Amino acid sequence: MNIITHVFKKDVIRLRYLMLVWLLLIVVQMALGIYGQKLAVEALELQMILPLLMKLVGFLQGLMMIVVIPLIIQDDSVVGTTAFWYTRPILRKELLLSKSLAMLTFLILPLLAAELFVLGANGASGYHLALAVPEVVMEKLAFIIPFVILAAVTPKLSRYALVGVIVFAIIVVIMILMAVVGMVFPAIRKFGNSNIYQTASLEASYTAAKCFYTIIIGGLIIGYQFMTRRTKRTAMLFAGACIVMWVGTLFWNFDFLKESAAVESSAIKVEGISLGFDPENLMVSDGFRFNKNDLREKSISTKSTVSGLPEGQFAILKGMYDAQMGYPDSSVLKSKYISTMKRHGYYNLEFMPSIQKVLGDVKLVNPFNEKFSYTEIFSLSGADLHKYKDKAGTYSARANLEIYKYEIVSEVPLGEGEKGTFGAEQVVIYDVLERDNAVSVILHEKKINLLFDRRVKKISRIELSQNMYSEYSPVYLLVNKERGEAFLPEAGNNMNANVMDALGPVRVRTKSKLLDFTDVNSRNSDLPEMDKEWLAGAELVRMNAVLTGTADVDFKIEDFSLPSESTSSAGELDELDKQLKMQDKQMQRWNPAVKVQTTEIIVQPK
Repeated sequence: MNIITHVFKKDVIRLRYLMLVWLLLIVVQMALGIYGQKLAVEALELQMILPLLMKLVGFLQGLMMIVVIPLIIQDDSVVGTTAFWYTRPILRKELLLSKSLAMLTFLILPLLAAELFVLGANGASGYHLALAVPEVVMEKLAFIIPFVILAAVTPKLSRYALVGVIVFAIIVVIMILMAVVGMVFPAIRKFGNSNIYQTASLEASYTAAKCFYTIIIGGLIIGYQFMTRRTKRTAMLFAGACIVMWVGTLFWNFDFLKESAAVESSAIKVEGISLGFDPENLMVSDGFRFNKNDLREKSISTKSTVSGLPEGQFAILKGMYDAQMGYPDSSVLKSKYISTMKRHGYYNLEFMPSIQKVLGDVKLVNPFNEKFSYTEIFSLSGADLHKYKDKAGTYSARANLEIYKYEIVSEVPLGEGEKGTFGAEQVVIYDVLERDNAVSVILHEKKINLLFDRRVKKISRIELSQNMYSEYSPVYLLVNKERGEAFLPEAGNNMNANVMDALGPVRVRTKSKLLDFTDVNSRNSDLPEMDKEWLAGAELVRMNAVLTGTADVDFKIEDFSLPSESTSSAGELDELDKQLKMQDKQMQRWNPAVKVQTTEIIVQPK
């Protein structure tokens, strides 16, 4: 044991100044995780920068580990016969244990302590902290083990860097070639396993399994190199292990981190749902294209309506499939890919009945009464639109709908510092700003997102990107139960998704929101005054949308023709113009220093 501690102390003394830089990065990580969100509240624009800063600190930590690992391993190299430790009474097993102790003490434990400290400061319970320990240790070990192997099979830092750059370049070239081949020959993509990223729990299971595999197999390879010093064979074993892991990815379908039965959605198939479109008010626009060969050049959209829903529930269109036009001469025009990504906001008319249903006897005094959301129903090339424009036929398609209802999950007294906790989430009121005829509530949203927490429904990266502009959940209201009145906030710019979510999940998802409530607007009359007495008895209520069912709807529109230009009526454009002017007026009232140039929509007579 004395030999192990002596070698460990030698590494501590030799790397002491580098460890100070390492500890500084960890302190910065904790500061951003705890105090960064408070700064973002003072200037909401910082929310765009804060995730980037946290990713940058994580990148610097990873870079630091890549540099420190060879300095720990190669000072007592296990490659060749020139290392000084060969002349000392040091067993290979003792050297392996001392280096493992050094990496555990220098790299793993400080990061674990920092992660737990940030989680605790953001309201994590003891249950969450216990689940975080194996996740953090597993994640960090899986990251450093490949670099430990690389350091163990190279004699010095220069060779480590050279071999590392070569391996990295080979991996990048292979990935680029695979991506290019997949784009040129789309049929090859079916040999991949893209299903891993469709379901959040399956993605989490795959991530955990990959980490376990890396730790176990990588640990055995490291032990083999230290005990035998057969460098070429160790390198071959490592390459073989990487190939096995890649092959396993192609067939992985074992979801062992699936949410518990209590969390799983109880959604059922709903019958009797019908979907309709307004064929008289169509909007023609340029379609989003992925590359120059994509023939999705024109997009046709209109407003949609869903009928047959259970009382107090609403539907979200998740997919449109098999859309086509059939013509009397038996010709068929099939639509290109149809996008259903659009901004679903609580400030649309379709959500008002569902919100009022949950409020019960409390009256929603400032409901929104307009609908601005358009749905894409067809996409095609410019040549096809020119060929088939204004030609009558039968439109048919299949739609997939998700049915939701609202549930109240939190009721927080309206006051600075008040908190509401529900499950793994927390809402904290940071400040309440009262003005004439208006009040602004600034709040923090926090969610603990842990890999092994099966009591919380996970969200995949694909779902995060699809729901970036979905503002129908959560919904916040100011409710005064004694008065029996509730206010919705005015339409704002609070996106639900974080721009850095695409880079991977984080253990603490935080977001700040600014909610503006007012008793003066252009759509409602005779609103109750939101004075100090009214606010004294008010609560901030949060509603979440809960999935209750799904529906597949097949529908047809007879005597329908694809328009060559938009046919939206002047009335529709007048409504949009009215909404824009209302938003400009609100901006001027709440921010007098801002000069707003009013947007006008001019309707040309047909």
